[in-house]
Amino acid sequence: MKKMKNKNYTKAIIAIVFINFMVFGCSEEFLEYNPKGVVASEQLNTPENVEKMIIAAYAAMGNDGLLSNSYQDLWQTGSVRADDAYKGGGSIGDQIPAHFMEVFTLNNANNVHNNQLWGSIYSAISRINDALLRVHALDEGSFPLKNQRIGELRFLRGHIEFILKKLYKYPVFIDENIPKTDIKDVSNRVSTDQEGWQLIVDEFRAAVAVLPDFQSEEGRPTKNAARAYLAKALLFKAYEQNDMHQVININLTELQEMVDLIGEIEMTGEYSLHDDYAKNFLWEFESQEESVWAIMRSIDDGSPEGRGNFSTGLNSPMIPGYGCCSFNHASQNLLNAYKTDGNGLPLFDTFNEGAQIQTVDDVMNNNMDPRLAHTIGVIGLPWKYDVNRLYDDTYARVPGVYGFNLGMKDQELPECSCFRQYTAFFSISRNTNQIRYAEVL
Repeated sequence: MKKMKNKNYTKAIIAIVFINFMVFGCSEEFLEYNPKGVVASEQLNTPENVEKMIIAAYAAMGNDGLLSNSYQDLWQTGSVRADDAYKGGGSIGDQIPAHFMEVFTLNNANNVHNNQLWGSIYSAISRINDALLRVHALDEGSFPLKNQRIGELRFLRGHIEFILKKLYKYPVFIDENIPKTDIKDVSNRVSTDQEGWQLIVDEFRAAVAVLPDFQSEEGRPTKNAARAYLAKALLFKAYEQNDMHQVININLTELQEMVDLIGEIEMTGEYSLHDDYAKNFLWEFESQEESVWAIMRSIDDGSPEGRGNFSTGLNSPMIPGYGCCSFNHASQNLLNAYKTDGNGLPLFDTFNEGAQIQTVDDVMNNNMDPRLAHTIGVIGLPWKYDVNRLYDDTYARVPGVYGFNLGMKDQELPECSCFRQYTAFFSISRNTNQIRYAEVL
């Protein structure tokens, strides 16, 4: 009986407290609390704040995720979908949406990676369009860099649209003139395949017209960077396709314009090839003479994990210093493709015949392109140029499913000051090249 009375007493106290909260807590003063950190849209329309919106658009270029929203390092949606790589990981079921991409069931209803990638890309485009609207509203008197910043933003949008076009062929093209309320009604078939490429070409043409030859701040595109991207877009556009992806015409005028643009870039002398191919894939040589344009990365910058490349954070080997997760394995097809003839030239049609390249002995017994040692972990060869760290069969997680050979270009040694572990995964703050002079040549 005593226990029951105590329970009833407790219930009564709770009821009284609740009533007092409802009566006195929900006063008008309580309801008029002003939230902190909210900025009205019109407050952003000053030159100083518009510059911050442009920086936010740049920041979106490096918003990578482990798998689902990686659009700057396309190993999952590029190499794995092609014949260059296997998904890797702990099993076929480990990150199975990536497996769906590997076996070409991209639109499976369970493929959240595809959906999240689409959303991440359009989030970046939204930032660019928002910044463009605000730049257009300013006059050059108050914002002298107006035209240059428009060129930078159109370059960024062209870069993102290029990724969209390669991935989806018929994406939804959204510019700053389409009201946000109307975006959901825009079809992905407003533009034909060729018209879609033309939109991207127009972005880079606009950028070439107004961008300066040099930028004082690293990471902002230059006129030559825009020329390089324009040339690349013209190369893709020139090979006209039907809906079955078959080339039905080659536009020689556009190919000639591409060649002319590359000639203009060469004449400036702004770029050159590294004296050592390895320098393209080492942090201490980032953004030097061979880099045309790169995504800027950082570490120890005040953010919780830094602004590293998280998109390759699952691709590390299983050895001490790394520990997870052995994704992105080189395919046997890619390994064999590094075989050459006696003159060092590729065996375009016959590289899969004969020896299957897997170990250092296979490398030594065949004519091989030396770039293999920069690209793929091969049993018996150094990992990332460290002669004390020879690649062996412990690096791979499930070699019986995906083989032994991990990709290496997107990795750094754990001793690098650019290397950061977060939870079980890894990132590096080496800038991510998007276009190199070697590609231009």
